[in-house]
Formats: sequence, C-alpha cells, structure tokens
Amino acid sequence: GADGHLKIADFGVSYIQNSNSIDEGPKTFVGTEVYMAPEIINEAIKLQRAAGKQVRKARSSYGCRVDWWSFGIVFYEIITARHPFLSRDRLKTIRRIIKYYKPNISKISKEAGRLVLGLLRREPDRRYGFSQIKTHPYFEGFDWKALEEYTMKIPDELLPVNLVKI
Repeated sequence: GADGHLKIADFGVSYIQNSNSIDEGPKTFVGTEVYMAPEIINEAIKLQRAAGKQVRKARSSYGCRVDWWSFGIVFYEIITARHPFLSRDRLKTIRRIIKYYKPNISKISKEAGRLVLGLLRREPDRRYGFSQIKTHPYFEGFDWKALEEYTMKIPDELLPVNLVKI
C-alpha cells in the first residue's frame, strides 16, 4: 500500500470463511495451477478421469492449508526469483507439484529452506500454518504485533521511490 506495507491478494479466487475450521472452504477449482496445493490438483485429476471431461466442482472442501502452500511458493519465489516446481512443460510442472519433488534450497539460508519445506509439505495435516510460521527461526526477532498494528518501520529501500524522503 501507499504506507509501504505489502499486501498480497487475488480476489479472483478469494473466499470468505464463515467457520474457524482450517479444513472448511470452497468446493471449486479456481486459481493458477502452479500455485495450487497438490491435494486440489489430485482431486481435480481424479474427478476429471472419472467424468471424462474437465470439472469445476470438488467433492470435498479444502481449508486454509492450501493457502499456506501457495504462500510457500510465493515466499520461495521472493527469495530465489524462481518457482520451486516450474518446468517449460506444463504437465511436468504439475507432476512436480503432486509427486515427490523437493525444491532446491541449497542456495538459501538454512532457516529459509526449512520454512519453505514446511510450507510445501504435500500432506496438508503436516503443512506449516500461521502458528508454526510465527515461531519459526527464520522470523526470530520479528515484531508480529507491530506488523499487525501497521506500526512497523519499513526500510527506506523497500518504499516506493515517491515515498522516500529526500
């Protein structure tokens, strides 16, 4: 925003959750494949095979764990400037997402690598959520309260040029 705080949103695929359950959510297949959690892709593939055509509705809903997967991909892209599973071949990218394929973490810090691997766990029940992120060593010393209250000082080098005081 104009105050220097980064806000990530994709309102084309947003969903208002009326429950505190992390396992409840939409029952549609929407979004960009390369950011979808493996459980969504796997269900879409299974239903398409059974129906013999493309499907848009899922049998079961999925909760916020799929968002932490997507956050893991964006986080990896921010620190490496690469997508963790991307290939020139769309089907190979999808296979990398749903099969055993670990992103290359050899060129990032140990803490960042562990965070990435925790966010990109294929088993939703084992995937990191907000409580694990807040207490992760990568964020040691991070002032979550200041972030939540918009009182955190944003470094000048991260502000848009027109907001930096000269």
